[in-house]
Amino acid sequence: MAHLLTKSAAALVVLVAVAAVIAACSEALPGIPGRGETGTVGQLGEADGVVLDRVAVDADVPAVTRLDPKLRTAIRSAARAAAREGVAMHLTSGWRSKRYQQFLYDDAVRRDGAEEAARLVATPSTSEHVTGDAVDVGPTEAAYWMDRYSERFGLCRTYANEVWHYELRAGRACPEMVSDASARQR
Repeated sequence: MAHLLTKSAAALVVLVAVAAVIAACSEALPGIPGRGETGTVGQLGEADGVVLDRVAVDADVPAVTRLDPKLRTAIRSAARAAAREGVAMHLTSGWRSKRYQQFLYDDAVRRDGAEEAARLVATPSTSEHVTGDAVDVGPTEAAYWMDRYSERFGLCRTYANEVWHYELRAGRACPEMVSDASARQR
């Protein structure tokens, strides 16, 4: 009988350990991509601008509706022009809440360290996504289409290391790109 209890206790310990690992991973990972929908990341959700995979440029979700209206118009015009050339375009990110941006920054620090995180992810106080002034486009073919034609729509690629990131800029020509988010003068 004691031997049976020891095996049961050992099985219970293993089960609790597995449950703890699953719980830890579910909080640390940003989520499993959905099917073109917004979703949740931990306690964050659609209201924070979370886009798990992709969303249409005209979707009625905060990641799109909370963009600057001129940016929203410009990216929709660009998407229509790309579609006429056979290139499908969607957004992988748009407006983000401060807490979602903080989550992304903190996750990058945990994963890559503070110096590398600064190159990859802006803080909530410096992110153009938080102010509704930036979008990330996909798929890759659309990002490269934008790289060639975005200025026609007043959109500029601002970071050399992010072919998918575009912002609305006043004036006729886009400013010179900076290497990454850490090099941006704000």
